[in-house]
Amino acid sequence: MSLSDYICSQAEWRRQKAAEYPDDQRNRQSAEALESLAEYIGHDDARDLVIPLEPHLFEGQTLGGEETRRRVARYGFGYSATTVLQHRDFLAELAMTCRLDAMEFAREHGGDPTGTLDADEMGDLDIAGAQ
Repeated sequence: MSLSDYICSQAEWRRQKAAEYPDDQRNRQSAEALESLAEYIGHDDARDLVIPLEPHLFEGQTLGGEETRRRVARYGFGYSATTVLQHRDFLAELAMTCRLDAMEFAREHGGDPTGTLDADEMGDLDIAGAQ
């Protein structure tokens, strides 16, 4: 599953919530934002923002850690988010959140499954003390 597919799966989940709660427009709004984001991810000008996220896509099912998944699930929830600038800003912020989630995982489990943290960052985590 690609990053775009993952985002689409989150949009579908929001569509289901919108059907479940038809009087609450936030789920529909979030689904539209996520669908727009997934479409944008496929464009060439998004590639520089997508590449840093790909190592954080685990088993094609989840992206990053808990905070990353929460941020994706809430994209566009209660606000409109369908412009290229909004998508670019979100993807850049999401890359930072993924990195923080990777650092948290490494701290708790003693390793970085994403392979994105450098030696200095791993050293700063005091991995030996976490084991």
